[in-house]
Amino acid sequence: MQKEHHIIVKASGASPQTWRDNMKQWTFKELAGVYLKSKSSRGKERNEVAHRVIGEMGARWGDRPIDELKKAEIYMMQQELIEDRGLARATVNCYLTYLRAMLNFGVEELDLQFVPPKIKLLEENKRTNYLEPDQIQRLLNNLDPLRSDMAKFAVHTGMRNNNVRALRWRYVSRDFTEIVIPAHEMKNNKPLCIPLGRTLQALLKRRHNEKLDIEHRYPRLGEVAYVFFQQCGNPLSVKAVCNKTWRKAVKSAGLPEGTTFHTLRHTFASLHIKNGTQAIELKELGNWSSLNSIARYTHLGTEHKRTVVNRLEGVLQP
Repeated sequence: MQKEHHIIVKASGASPQTWRDNMKQWTFKELAGVYLKSKSSRGKERNEVAHRVIGEMGARWGDRPIDELKKAEIYMMQQELIEDRGLARATVNCYLTYLRAMLNFGVEELDLQFVPPKIKLLEENKRTNYLEPDQIQRLLNNLDPLRSDMAKFAVHTGMRNNNVRALRWRYVSRDFTEIVIPAHEMKNNKPLCIPLGRTLQALLKRRHNEKLDIEHRYPRLGEVAYVFFQQCGNPLSVKAVCNKTWRKAVKSAGLPEGTTFHTLRHTFASLHIKNGTQAIELKELGNWSSLNSIARYTHLGTEHKRTVVNRLEGVLQP
């Protein structure tokens, strides 16, 4: 901690005393810059979501002194995210969590002299949303080809938005039978190895042919590194995956308004449990950190068993 303190002082070009005297002059943008360059408690770089979310808040409060940020302004931001942008409460909580973490970082790690506003997370809907097979098919039919391929891949693998979106060809085996993603790209910092069935093998072979075709037609692009690429050769941005195009497809498919890409991960888990996959098996398939993480899905297996048991009802006379 002391070493980090001196590094920051040295980088600023100020003496420790001058640095402390100017603490209250720090703006939101300045604190955000230091926070995003720091590493998490696990020693990892701040992820893309942190950069995006804090970047958006920086556009709102960039030059505002951090000791002038008021609770009412935070409340107005969260209302705009919900009412104007239609974000789910869980997504809004992502903004609030990163904001709280950044402000606490300023106080606890940089010793800035201000009292951060108390930030309370919103109560989330505890129900876990998932799609049934017919709903999945309707969604795939209403999505554009790129997002449809991404969604199908997510339902079959349980992979998160960022891991599907940024999947690289070098993580795919040459025979398209498995993918191996290194630990530093995974949320729980554990490598992910997934064997692929015939459906995804066919999808990857098709996309690989499309990759070769676009490389041939547009040599200036060079080698296309991503599996789910646009015509420019790059993947969609995080925000673009579930933009208006996605929401329009969700509406056209008659799905719940809050259906997001992460809903597909819940769908992956629920379909596995319903079809007899054991919790310990599902934990490994979906790369969950613990069995507690998938406890929300286990009741689905019980419901399925109850349906099976009821098949014997009426076989014998009462």
